[in-house]
Parts: sequence; C-alpha cells; structure tokens
Amino acid sequence: MERYRKSSAEDFWAEFSDNGKRISYTAIVSRLREQRKAQDEQVAAQAVSEHGPITYRQGNRHAIAKAYRSHCEAA
Repeated sequence: MERYRKSSAEDFWAEFSDNGKRISYTAIVSRLREQRKAQDEQVAAQAVSEHGPITYRQGNRHAIAKAYRSHCEAA
C-alpha cells in the first residue's frame, strides 16, 4: 500500500503489469521483496565500505542495512 500511495495509480500499474496485464498481489509482494533485498545489499555494502567489516548479531544483510539506515537517520 505504501508504494501505491507514493505514486500515481498509472505509475504503480505500469511497474506492476506484464504485457499490459496487472500482476497478482502475490507477484507484487514478491517483486517488492526482491527490490528491498537488492537495496539492502547496496546499503550493507556501503556501510562496510565506510566503516570496515561489520558484524551484527543477526548476521544478515537486511539487519545490517536496517541498523545503518537507523544510524544515518539519527545523525
């Protein structure tokens, strides 16, 4: 819903349609998950390049990206 609200309906359906046919809710969620995963990888890589190797208790890129984003927003 957040993605839908941040753009126009036309833009949203242009992104989430295949050959002019709207994709299912499940397919939309899957695409969004993959996009977020790619973004997390980029943010985690940026955090490592700026601060050196990072260990995080949960040990995954999403957790590192989330912590890095929180740190940047607080600064």
